[in-house]
Amino acid sequence: HNDVEIAMKGALGGKDGIVVIAGTGSIAFSINKGKTKRSGGWGFSIGDEGSAYWIGNKTLNAFSKEVDGRLPKGELYNIVMKECGFGDPYELISYVNEKLKFKREEIAKFSLTCSKAAEKNDEVAISIFNDAGKEIAELINLLLIDFKEDNVPVSYIGGVFKSEELIKTPIMKYMNKKGRLKTPLYTPEYGAYLYGIEEK
Repeated sequence: HNDVEIAMKGALGGKDGIVVIAGTGSIAFSINKGKTKRSGGWGFSIGDEGSAYWIGNKTLNAFSKEVDGRLPKGELYNIVMKECGFGDPYELISYVNEKLKFKREEIAKFSLTCSKAAEKNDEVAISIFNDAGKEIAELINLLLIDFKEDNVPVSYIGGVFKSEELIKTPIMKYMNKKGRLKTPLYTPEYGAYLYGIEEK
């Protein structure tokens, strides 16, 4: 079984439904009467919308716009300057390209920066999370089409969800009402254990 199937087994306890994973990348996966389907999971160079990398990249883009004056400076600007130790905001260019080598996992860490700014009511940061939630909801909604019943359990896994309501609220806003966002029952490790028991 692949990682997504194992994670889903744990999150839903083996029941039919949908699991969305939003960590460094993003993908949604469904099981419906024995049939499986996926949405997303194209990788950071093509998609991975709503992932930590996607949020981090949007954060850097917003910072550059605030430096230029295309967006008003707010907490997002202040936090990036402080956490990166910049004396000059244009140091971001060499910081990202030379120090971080534009590594996916390093860019993804800026999603935490965005979360901190959003918690301080930074409108730009909140907007980024709103857009991320909308993207994740689109992955879910595509899979919900195949379910005829209501109250389809939709669970979630990944670092992006550590932002709690910042990401969950917009997901619920944009998600088809036949879906029901549900806290994972168990960890992916427990999902592997459940598969192991079944296949002895």
